[in-house]
Amino acid sequence: MVIRKYKPLKKQYLKDFFKKGIRCTHIPEFCDENEGMIESPADNPAFRGSIAAMTGSDFSEEEFKEQWPQFHEKARQKYFASCWRLGTREFVNMWQNYTSDPTLKKGFAIETTVDQFLQVLPTEPKEPNQEDSTGADSQMTEFSELYVGGTDHDIHVGAVQYQQRDAPDSYQTTGYQASVNFFKESSYDYEVEFRLLINPFDNVQILRIGKNGIPISPSPNVDGIHPFFPIDTREMKNRIVLAPAAGEEERSLVENVLDDLGISHGPNPDDDLEIVDSNLCTTPYSAKQQYTAEFRGTANYDETGSHLEDFMQDFLKRTDAEEWRIVDFTEIIPPTGGLIVEGYRHAMDYPGIRVADYGHDGLQSVSVNRRFCNEDFRKKLKEEAEETNS
Repeated sequence: MVIRKYKPLKKQYLKDFFKKGIRCTHIPEFCDENEGMIESPADNPAFRGSIAAMTGSDFSEEEFKEQWPQFHEKARQKYFASCWRLGTREFVNMWQNYTSDPTLKKGFAIETTVDQFLQVLPTEPKEPNQEDSTGADSQMTEFSELYVGGTDHDIHVGAVQYQQRDAPDSYQTTGYQASVNFFKESSYDYEVEFRLLINPFDNVQILRIGKNGIPISPSPNVDGIHPFFPIDTREMKNRIVLAPAAGEEERSLVENVLDDLGISHGPNPDDDLEIVDSNLCTTPYSAKQQYTAEFRGTANYDETGSHLEDFMQDFLKRTDAEEWRIVDFTEIIPPTGGLIVEGYRHAMDYPGIRVADYGHDGLQSVSVNRRFCNEDFRKKLKEEAEETNS
């Protein structure tokens, strides 16, 4: 899966990304006031019953409604996130929103893949004999000491699921604190978000319930903190995409920063990354960008196969057969169930990405349907294969 991080074009943002790592934002700072919150926990009677069984107490619907929002208001204080956008499809208002520049000049996007993102996440302590903290939940682990699997902190990645909260059968997962932060209201589905979620305070896999039936969660005070997660971002870069109206001045700024950091840039395989124009200002599209990717499935409100089939048909209709040689549709099956589809277009006769490269061990299973847009090219490949086998 291709992901992008859109930012205003400032030297410091570029330097920080490659020198300090990924900047994280405190969950309560996001615009969605329901971010990390359960809106209607009492509407899930099975969950209310399981909590009553755990504590030996019963709760009225009124008590349940009062207690659970209070719990998640506290719990979300522990979480930080880094938000990315899935796919390469661009829109004018998207650039304006993410870069805070209505002129569409002063912005850029870092592009990588989920696989590269996962590869750079630390999976063991920085020091071989480092022990996890045994302090109180309000004690924050330094971000430089975080790693996947730590017992005193929690790290997750995944695509955000969107919900129509007013639907009668819509509910969020509640028993696992982190999962709440991977649900957003349908008005935000244009974001097509992938996020890194970090809880540097504890690693609570299930809810802890007090004897009075009220969930237990401290509420640390971390207002104004924007920590950097110091992963090796130099190993997860593919392209830097310039804003649609960016000119030579903006390109030179990016090039100069990369030169100062010792990061080579250009179209050659030996270069560290490539600087490309926005696909909103490139004609033909493939002249500057050799592939595109679009993502669908996290806002499938009716949970129907037709939602995904309609996306694939629309994707093909918007694909110029003379410009794009190959189309791949990857069907992604997340561990939690459901189905997501990602469409790829390749301008090259022999794409750099292999079909086998679409999967990510331990994250998802993937099946791929490769379609050839140009029938002449399909015949050419078939003839070459027959000659090789003869």
